[in-house]
Formats: sequence, structure tokens, C-alpha cells
Amino acid sequence: MPRLHLIRHTKPDVLPGLCYGHLDVPLLASYPRALADVRDQLPDLEPVRVYSSPSQRCLRLANDLNAGPVCVVEALRELNFGSWEGKLWSQIPREESDPWSEDFVNRAPPGGESFRSLHDRVLDFLGGLQWDDAHDILCITHSGVIRAIVCAWNSRHLGEAFDFEVAFGQVVTLPLEQKPC
Repeated sequence: MPRLHLIRHTKPDVLPGLCYGHLDVPLLASYPRALADVRDQLPDLEPVRVYSSPSQRCLRLANDLNAGPVCVVEALRELNFGSWEGKLWSQIPREESDPWSEDFVNRAPPGGESFRSLHDRVLDFLGGLQWDDAHDILCITHSGVIRAIVCAWNSRHLGEAFDFEVAFGQVVTLPLEQKPC
């Protein structure tokens, strides 16, 4: 039975605590080792269809996995943090971040999007895919996207999205017979 493999990009080279959702940020110099670690988590994947966020941190990994042609999909981009992008979390005014963190599912950062919006665009993308019994699917993406998909797959409330860890370079594999869309 084919599977959906959700792969989070490897660790970016950014200041700790930086809000970088939609920003294109470079990867650490240790990327080649991280790429090998991702490969070690994947089974032999033939045939496979590959989809990637347009962020360079994902697209580079998608291409370097050499699993086949890569289809770039805007819906797989990380949450848009709007005016918070490029700021340290400690620099974001608490009067903005506190209400958002109390209801990140439905509230959006200024100029950004809510987690529900991210969830809806990701499920729209997955619902539009042509699923078949012959192809595994790889989605190289971000932690927010992976959390939204895992919540949908497991019928979990979106507010529980941060109840589980999604590490840099982690592969989360889901059986396609459980797909929610």
C-alpha cells in the first residue's frame, strides 16, 4: 500500500528564536550530513511522486533526494507570519503575540494567516492529488504543514498541533488508506 511521506526541511542557519515562516533562509553548513540522515529514514521509493514547498530550504532537499521530478506547490509553504517575519520572537510585542498564541488556530499574526487557513490550503492541495496504489508521495515541507496534516489524518483538533514534535529533517510516514480528503 502506498504511503505519504512528509519530510521537514533540515535545520536552517538562522538566529535562535527567529520567526522565519515564509522567509527564504539558508541551511546550515552541516546540510550534507542532514541530507544523509533524511535518506536513512526513507525506504526504497520507486515509483514516487515528489512535491515541495517553494522555500529554498525545502526545494534543495527535494532535489537532492533524487527521487524524481519535483513539483513545486505553494500550498506546502510554511505559515505566513506577516509582519513578524524576520523578527526575533522576543521582539514581537506581547499585545500582538499573546492573543495569537491563545488561539493560533483562528487568529492570524498581523498581515499573516491563521493555522486554520494553513490547514485548509494544505487539505485542498491533498484533496486535489490523484492518489493511486502504485506511487508513494513525498512532500518536502515545514513543521506547520506537517502538524496540520497529522491532525487531519488522525482526526485531532488543530489546537493539539503542538502536542507532538516535528524535528528538522524528520520523516513522518502516513498510510494512504487513512487519508482524510
